Amino acid sequence: MMLEKQFVITIARGYGSGGRHIGKALAEELGVHCYDRKLLRLASDESGINEGLFGLADENPSLKMLLPIARRERGGEIIPPDREDFVSNENLFRYQAKVITELAKSESCVVIGRCADYVLRGVPNVLRVYIHAPLEDELHPIC
Repeated sequence: MMLEKQFVITIARGYGSGGRHIGKALAEELGVHCYDRKLLRLASDESGINEGLFGLADENPSLKMLLPIARRERGGEIIPPDREDFVSNENLFRYQAKVITELAKSESCVVIGRCADYVLRGVPNVLRVYIHAPLEDELHPIC
């Protein structure tokens, strides 16, 4: 099933909800790319920062830190390479936000996590989905 108008679907999800699997299946059904951890590689390519650093920051997310950044003009200004905080978690997030924003302008896709729902706030043709699971499934995830 292919839609004619360009769109982005963001998938935010709770632990154990199967949101990643649902997002991938949805992208496959719609015939569009699905971006999850692949965004880390794209942000690494864009910035020149080692993908492993994006992965480390991704494994230890501080939602309290990322949400204010996401709310500020889609991630704010990127810190230049000559500054000491070039590889800070904030700058790593800003590169991911930049990649998400560029993808939304260039193609239809599904973006899983990465605060994409906040990064793309106000962008037309974005459907924001939140997937959660009952507490017992969160405690014993099936996927």
